[in-house]
Amino acid sequence: MSSSASSSAVRSGPTRPSSTRLADVRIALDFARPLVHGAALASTGSTGERARAVSAAKVACGDAAYLAARTGLQVHGAIGYTREFDLSLWLTKIRALLTAWGTPGFHRDRILTSLRAER
Repeated sequence: MSSSASSSAVRSGPTRPSSTRLADVRIALDFARPLVHGAALASTGSTGERARAVSAAKVACGDAAYLAARTGLQVHGAIGYTREFDLSLWLTKIRALLTAWGTPGFHRDRILTSLRAER
């Protein structure tokens, strides 16, 4: 994210749309981090608690990573698709990892089922 911010500032000056997009990425990453920690701490809880915590972390991290990759591509422009720039690697990895170990839809359903079972 820092390379995207510096690249954006150098290329076109600090513009409001780029800053807003990068701020959205930062917020998404900041919201995902505690869910990952919560999933790690839930490893001693019941099976339902663990499943819900892991699914919440998976969904939040996947969404944040995908937003970061899309925003990086928008900020950097077409150079993001070139092999000389690492963004193309991250785009490929994120696309593959979004559906690894269950799709986002599967994990959202698992969270919902877990919350309904608590009632």
